[in-house]
Amino acid sequence: RGKQLILCHLIGNHTQTLMELSGVVFESFYRQSKAAILPGRGEMFLKVGSQDYEVALAHKYTGRSRLNITLEPKRLMEFEYPNADIAVVGDMHKAGYEKFFKGGKERMAVRPGTYKVGENLFEKNRGYGTADLGGSCTLFYPDKHKMQAFDKLEDGVSFLETLIKIKSYK
Repeated sequence: RGKQLILCHLIGNHTQTLMELSGVVFESFYRQSKAAILPGRGEMFLKVGSQDYEVALAHKYTGRSRLNITLEPKRLMEFEYPNADIAVVGDMHKAGYEKFFKGGKERMAVRPGTYKVGENLFEKNRGYGTADLGGSCTLFYPDKHKMQAFDKLEDGVSFLETLIKIKSYK
């Protein structure tokens, strides 16, 4: 709490446009953030406790579906990163996640949504409805290979606080 941890930046069409309009170049952006910059798609490896997690990331990917918003991250895993534990794809501005098993392994497909609700976004203009408030949260367990997703960051924090309270009663 009170700290910001940025593991990487994923450059997409919005970021590129923002940088072009603001005059900020990738190099100065990197110097300020000290986090890796992935050009639209990439992979990140996390070590949490004794567990290793592979994360596939993309701003946009093939398989977009308004009826199944987790299809795009699943396709990212299927076609590009078959060993990934979790795939996160942005751009759509609709939030959701799905836990599933493939190849005998628990996996997660995540759409984080957006923080730009209430503004007249593309979804509303195209008749898709309004955007979902984003900020999804995935917790990675340090002692066993397990992930838990939440719709909101605040829900993940509440879950952790509850776990801490339970452990303190033992």
